[in-house]
Amino acid sequence: MVGLKEIVEKNDFVIMDTCAFCPRMPRIKTNIESDLELDIYIDHLNLIGDLLDAGAPLFISEGVFEETNNYGITKIRIKSELKKPFYKRNPSYRASIQRENKLGNKLKNVLSQFKDSEHIISLNSENPDRFPRLAKLVYQYAGELGEVDKNLLHLSGIRALKGQSTGILSRDGGIESAWIRLLYDADTVRDDDLSFYWTKSPGEFERIYHKRFHPDRR
Repeated sequence: MVGLKEIVEKNDFVIMDTCAFCPRMPRIKTNIESDLELDIYIDHLNLIGDLLDAGAPLFISEGVFEETNNYGITKIRIKSELKKPFYKRNPSYRASIQRENKLGNKLKNVLSQFKDSEHIISLNSENPDRFPRLAKLVYQYAGELGEVDKNLLHLSGIRALKGQSTGILSRDGGIESAWIRLLYDADTVRDDDLSFYWTKSPGEFERIYHKRFHPDRR
């Protein structure tokens, strides 16, 4: 296992997928996450915020920003839930919702930090036309992925080709598979240039080595 701090220390550019930034976002439902899980998640967001304040090369794409921003837990919804008789009769559920409110506010603050530090990037800002072979390979291997996932892989490849050691943080099997195929085909992009870290839990990652796999056996 490797921690987020160690990953950003080893790489020039680290980009987080939605499932790495928000690996398990609680929702307002009867299946409330435990206090312990929520505390772990808040600690994860606190670390991201501290790293951004320290100038760490930690980024999210515009698409991930939009996806994550849509997870926001608004105070209006919280207050409306707390007024319901069920929650008035069940203080434990009421406390869990209040904790989720804290989590939602923390998430909003970290998203603002990404924005203020200009660590939200778009594909167009990276001049993708400069790397036509990469664009072709991304389309070939990630064409079936959604636009957010495909753009994240494309952005990562561009940064690697620009000479930056790049780390992808995700637990999306489609991105991982496309990354493996990309490294087998793109001779100019090496495993050390474009690394992949599988999100095991908030703040805990496992580095994946593409040579362990053959793309046709995935």
